[in-house]
Amino acid sequence: MKPIEFNKTAFYKGVNATYGKIPVKLEVYLDFEDSLSSPFSLKLGLFAGMDKMYRLNDIGYFLEAMEDLLPYYFSKNFILEPAKMYFEKADNKLLEFLGNLKIRQELHTHEVILGKAESERLLDYIWDDIGSLRFCKQPDKIRYENDIDIKITVEKGEERRLSLTMDYSEYGDFEPAAVNFRYIAFKDKRLIVKLSEVKRELFINLYPFKNEESIVVFTIGTNEKKLFQKNFIDRFRQALKISMDSAVQKEMAESGLLSRVYFDAAPKGIVSKIEFCYGAQIINPMDGFAADKSFRELDSEKKVTAELKYLGFREYGRLFLLDDVEKIMFLLTDSLKELKKISEVYYSEDFKKLYVKSVSGLGLSLSEDGSVIHMNINLENVSDEELAELLDAVRKGKKYYRLRNGAIVNLSSVESGKFIDLINSLDINKSSIHGGVFEIPLNRCLYIDHYLREKGVENFAIESRLGRLLKSVSNPGEAEVVLGEALKGVLRSYQVTGVKWLKTMAGYSFGGILADDMGLGKTLQVLAFIAGEKDRKLPCMVVAPTSIVYNWRMEAKKFVPGLKVLVVTGAKDKRTLLICGSNEVDLVITSYGALKNDIEDYKKIKFSYIFVDEAQNIKNPMTLNANSVKSLQAKCCFALTGTPIENRLSEIWSIFDFIMPGYLSDRNKFTNIYEEPIIREKNLDKMNELSRLIKPFVLRRMKRDVLRELPEKIETSYVAEMTEKQKKLYAAYYKDMKNELMTKIDEYGIAGNHIEILSALTRLRQICAHPGTFLEDYDGGSCKLELAMEIITESINSGHSILLFSQFTKMLKIIRDELENSNINYYYLDGSMKPEERAMEIDNFNNDREAVFLISLKAGGTGLNLTRADIIIHFDPWWNPSVEAQASDRAHRIGQKNVVQVYKLLTEGTIEEKIAQLQERKRDLLGDIIKPGESFLNKLSEEEIRELFGITQASV
Repeated sequence: MKPIEFNKTAFYKGVNATYGKIPVKLEVYLDFEDSLSSPFSLKLGLFAGMDKMYRLNDIGYFLEAMEDLLPYYFSKNFILEPAKMYFEKADNKLLEFLGNLKIRQELHTHEVILGKAESERLLDYIWDDIGSLRFCKQPDKIRYENDIDIKITVEKGEERRLSLTMDYSEYGDFEPAAVNFRYIAFKDKRLIVKLSEVKRELFINLYPFKNEESIVVFTIGTNEKKLFQKNFIDRFRQALKISMDSAVQKEMAESGLLSRVYFDAAPKGIVSKIEFCYGAQIINPMDGFAADKSFRELDSEKKVTAELKYLGFREYGRLFLLDDVEKIMFLLTDSLKELKKISEVYYSEDFKKLYVKSVSGLGLSLSEDGSVIHMNINLENVSDEELAELLDAVRKGKKYYRLRNGAIVNLSSVESGKFIDLINSLDINKSSIHGGVFEIPLNRCLYIDHYLREKGVENFAIESRLGRLLKSVSNPGEAEVVLGEALKGVLRSYQVTGVKWLKTMAGYSFGGILADDMGLGKTLQVLAFIAGEKDRKLPCMVVAPTSIVYNWRMEAKKFVPGLKVLVVTGAKDKRTLLICGSNEVDLVITSYGALKNDIEDYKKIKFSYIFVDEAQNIKNPMTLNANSVKSLQAKCCFALTGTPIENRLSEIWSIFDFIMPGYLSDRNKFTNIYEEPIIREKNLDKMNELSRLIKPFVLRRMKRDVLRELPEKIETSYVAEMTEKQKKLYAAYYKDMKNELMTKIDEYGIAGNHIEILSALTRLRQICAHPGTFLEDYDGGSCKLELAMEIITESINSGHSILLFSQFTKMLKIIRDELENSNINYYYLDGSMKPEERAMEIDNFNNDREAVFLISLKAGGTGLNLTRADIIIHFDPWWNPSVEAQASDRAHRIGQKNVVQVYKLLTEGTIEEKIAQLQERKRDLLGDIIKPGESFLNKLSEEEIRELFGITQASV
């Protein structure tokens, strides 16, 4: 069988393809046909060719040939072959029309006669492409236009009559070229016009009266003028060029409708009267008598009454009444644009006295009185009770409030909305109202100031003393601080600013969060502040994790040696004795663990300032850590943390509940007002509102902004392929866990299986790290262990020191064994070690030659200075990337001289890669609330859990 070349078939080129084909020209002969049987018809002929054109002598046969893709013979010099030749788009549309026409009649002729109906179809087919068609050379071709204007004149006639003249003599006689006058033909001018809807109506009505002169004159009697105005002038004024002199125009206007609407104040609200004026005749639509309606513009009248009813008016005798207060408010604030388009509007003097006040129009006055701000909405002679009622209207989302003096306060305008949002965000209640003003805690002053300025509110005034307070708190760099000799030349400029910020916030008992990036010296800033502000009557207190309690003492001894420091550690009896002497020192340092057990002793003591270090330890308000710290008494409280939000937005609430109790409302309100809308609904307005509330009390600087000289930190992810035994083990566990979870989720849902889900995720991560972390007899190796050892060996040989972090202590011990087998120097730190052992390992590492420091992520992620290292390895990715960042910054901090290389080890095709992807998608929340921000992994949502395990929605 001989094969066929595919490129010669329609499959290759496409049935309707034109590339590779020869274009053929089509010329159209179109002219008017003189027919006795029909006042209008067209005759149509066709020519085809390339260089030379040939008449189509049998149009019907040609169409059949084209349809069957058969050659059509014109002459020996030109044969049209459809398979090799093609017509342009406009030509094809014409042929398509003729093909449809052939169904209804035989076309075996060189010329087709089209009646009015067929002509209309032809014109519809070709009208949009008429400029693309080629018409045969004719001495006088037909022209085609989309519009036409004839001369229309209205003049005064005899005996107060009017004369309407329609002059189309410029074009001559016309005939409809379509059944419905969509097209008309002027044969003498050889013109076909496509008419608009209004022009079509004109020519339909003109057609019965046309004459040989092509000028038609109509007379309008005196009693017909109103209907003439209504049914002709108003109907055709926009579409036609109607010529009228000024006298006629005035007479016509007087005969047309003039609507007048009057507004007046009344005891029950607002009343309105309507008048429809036709010249000297005035009609009240509410009179009810049967007036002559033949001349009335009833549709226009209905529009006026409908608009009045839309505004809320109801019929009231011969008038209309509006007694709904909310609708009255909108009427008084509305410009009545729609009503004024269709009627004249008049107001009585009593109506003009009615007014609506917006809250923004009232304005705000802010002043400071001790520990509170007085916020005055400038209402004259308003009682506390009435102010409470206004507050209640705001709370209920009402659009207005009517004062007892009769004025209406508009609560729905955009500007009023800014004040209302402020009142709602401040959580003002009735108990805050005294003497006609709202009393607000002083710590809200910066929020109010920032809010008013960011929202562009103009009508507010701030009393001078409050203004000075705002300036002082907004510009802490201007505060005066006294630094001891040991601190001069040690504190960097941003650290001096931090000390001034602490001093300023403490001066107004505000408290705050020092949230500087890890490694920027928060401890040093606090010690400098304490040294300058120590109160001989009241000691300061620092609460810190056990692992860094002695670090505080060491830093204090080094930089503020004149400070009397007491570290409360040891057995319970010893701690009790130490606490008894706390009033004799400047600074008491203790751990969260010790504080929980000693809280009853501390409750008896009043401190000047309390600082909680690594404040994420109080992020859960239900824990003993948080409750113990919040039971202490102090003039002012501060929190230190590089990660004020780790997993949940409510963590920032818990910290603020310590530094300024009640500032962010109670926990339930915070959850309902902020956490749920921000996390679940992605509500940007609430996110910005919370950010404005928090911003004044958080000082956060990033290393990249303040430590220009700090070496670069380069982060690299390595993806390793599992060993064969690892793969098989992972696949088996993954399949079993997925099936088991699907069954449990079907029965109890995601929330009911939280522990099982986390357990499954942890087990899969252990397999990715090394199955030997839970299988005693496993001997299949680990891809990541091999990769880590390659990095370690190469780095040690190149003179680097390394920090290696893992969540799993069993994994650290496996790596420790590998290091011993390879004779690589190492140090070790996990959560089971005593503080003394911990301090020794840290000191030895910082003073040794090249070595590896194996660190449990949670035990060594904070409170360490390990600038000896310049290589960091994160062996297994942690849920929260901010914890990883804290760990990395044990080395990337002040004192580091070298570029820090961070390696993150991942296992290909596993849950670790999916966790990394989730982390990337969740790096925005802290940055949106605390600016600048740091990344965090929020509590896993149902969708994310499904994604991790590949459980589709249809499965559950």
